[in-house]
Amino acid sequence: MKRPLVPAIGLLSAFIPMAGILISISMSPWFTWTGSFLSDLGRSGVPAEIFNGSLVAGGLLGTLFAYAIMREKFYRSRHGMAAFMLATLSLILVGAFPVQTDTPHTAAAVAFFLLSTASLLLIGTAEKGNSWHGTAFLALGVVSLAALPLYGVPRPWGFNAFVEMLTSAGMSVFTAVTAAIMLKRPMPAHLAGSVG
Repeated sequence: MKRPLVPAIGLLSAFIPMAGILISISMSPWFTWTGSFLSDLGRSGVPAEIFNGSLVAGGLLGTLFAYAIMREKFYRSRHGMAAFMLATLSLILVGAFPVQTDTPHTAAAVAFFLLSTASLLLIGTAEKGNSWHGTAFLALGVVSLAALPLYGVPRPWGFNAFVEMLTSAGMSVFTAVTAAIMLKRPMPAHLAGSVG
């Protein structure tokens, strides 16, 4: 994979799922942030096709991007980058197994939220003394971690799309910022000779 393509792939992987979610919401007048799950958008009709398709597409691109940052050893935390890759793979499964599939969808969604939180915390902790974005990633991880207990709180205060978006948006921000940093950072010496 040519290096100039990698940041573009990262930006697309951050943009496509968020765009799909927002477009699906605009086509679903029944949806509410406090009374629905994001996954409810994937039940049926054109909004479901857009929602599920955007998660699969974003997850596939995200997996390619995660592989690229692991190969470059872009961040200090290998475990954090591994968690990020597993989160992107989980996102593919969330879209591939819509909410009506029940157990497969639930397992994929739980994996996505837990792995996303772990990746933000691990990478943020490893990078926080090195740059502003490390501190920002750690803050996003703390917000995501704080959101997890809200899945046990009855609606409208928890267990809803707003809680899910706290982690989902955090991952999109992380991915987009990482891609933007990559645009400015030179190719690592251990890869420079192997990439055309």
